[in-house]
Amino acid sequence: MHILAIGAHIGDAELMAGPLLTEEVSLGNKATLLALTPGELGNPKVSAAKYRTQKISENRIFCETIGVQSLIFEDYRDGFLVANDEAATRVARIIRELCPQEILTHWSGSFHPDHRNAHLLVKRAVFLANLPLENEEHPPFRTSITFSENWEDMTGFEVTQARAISDSSFALWRKAIESHEFAHGQTSGFRYIDYYTALMTMRGCLADSTRAVGMMKDPLPLSPLL
Repeated sequence: MHILAIGAHIGDAELMAGPLLTEEVSLGNKATLLALTPGELGNPKVSAAKYRTQKISENRIFCETIGVQSLIFEDYRDGFLVANDEAATRVARIIRELCPQEILTHWSGSFHPDHRNAHLLVKRAVFLANLPLENEEHPPFRTSITFSENWEDMTGFEVTQARAISDSSFALWRKAIESHEFAHGQTSGFRYIDYYTALMTMRGCLADSTRAVGMMKDPLPLSPLL
């Protein structure tokens, strides 16, 4: 099994899908993390160019620590992500190549425009990946989308399933996320690590496990007629 997690910026998928990717890798499955932009505008204290380099380095450390493949669209700008066919086709080609059985990404109900566009972009990419288009290196591939719980994407988000995270997977994810400066609250002041740790504990209480992540199945999946 292969899982593809797609975040609008470096750091998004690491937080909202990282624990589950870590768990899946521990079970012998493959995982890839795709960042649609570096997220270079997230630190007002340093230049975008300097922070871009830092974010890419942090992503590489995170992915190496938990054992997943890292992909970054380094040429797309933070704050300017657009859900157009050029970007969707680019993601669709990754889907065709990797053949992930499941894609984890943003829910649409977000106050962040890049997150909303990432949602639309991934939906479009899954549709395009399933079409028998000409001049494509890899054949069509059909997959499904699951939306990860993200504190910025909670409008209309409904947890439809909870997936348990083992103590060992949590510990490894916790070690990996330490590589991200912003996750400690040092850029925006928001304590991301504390929030997602508490969230996993709360979801675990509801799922009768030590820790769990809340997920939302796509309420409008790809038509079986396509």
